[in-house]
Amino acid sequence: MRIKYILYIVLCIFIVLFVSKFRPRTLETSDNLQVVASIYPLSFFASEIGGDKVDVRTITPSGVEPHEYNATVRDMVSIEKADVVIINGALESWQGSNVSTIVAGDGLITKNDPHIWLDPILAKQVAHVIASAFMKFDTQNSEYYKQNEKKLDNLLDQLDQAYTVGLRQCELKDFITSHTAFGYLATRYHLQQVSIAGLSPDTEPSAKQLIDIANFAKDHKVKYIFFEKLASPKLSQTIATEIGAQTLVLDPIEGLSDDDRKAGKNYLSIMRENLQNLQTAMLCKQ
Repeated sequence: MRIKYILYIVLCIFIVLFVSKFRPRTLETSDNLQVVASIYPLSFFASEIGGDKVDVRTITPSGVEPHEYNATVRDMVSIEKADVVIINGALESWQGSNVSTIVAGDGLITKNDPHIWLDPILAKQVAHVIASAFMKFDTQNSEYYKQNEKKLDNLLDQLDQAYTVGLRQCELKDFITSHTAFGYLATRYHLQQVSIAGLSPDTEPSAKQLIDIANFAKDHKVKYIFFEKLASPKLSQTIATEIGAQTLVLDPIEGLSDDDRKAGKNYLSIMRENLQNLQTAMLCKQ
């Protein structure tokens, strides 16, 4: 089994190097900038900024939780063929050799938590990094990218304002979620996040941790326990049942579920759904 695994890795490396060496430059055969983004939020920002001047592919498939996702040979080929590769910088378990890799979270990730896009103000900075990369690699369309970035900035400012006003007068400041994904959001809007699992939703908490969280919920009069769409709701439901609470979705927007895609939802609409659920859970005046 070990020999087969080693041979598989060698084959992957060979294919990637072969494609990288003999591939033509993409912009010679297409007017559009070819962009690969590691996760959905980066893909959304890239699409909003790039408009009809870029072709964007997301590495993490729809409905797949990205924390443990390993890039396939096909993914690595796409990465090597791209003009621009955008990664978060603290979430990807794979690494490409593309010289045009942009680390969108560089200098922004200050917690042991990669979910910077859940803070609209940090999301603006991520968008600026992406826009700057597009302007660098496709100078003839720089003004187009700049104008699209401004439009996205305005939408993110409106989102920040909605959160600021919507969470200003709440009876509670604590919320319990399934994994540690909302630290930046909590800091921005003066809330306190308590997580059931760790940085990965697949982390199993100990029995003592579950008891401690249940006691915290009782002491702080928490009436809702949050769960995520792309991860099992079992632990959240267990605690909710234990304390007589209800459950609600708080989506870290690491990816879109198939249902979300079919419904036409995107980063902005799901962020507003998150806000509504936070207001419900924390008894906010609306």
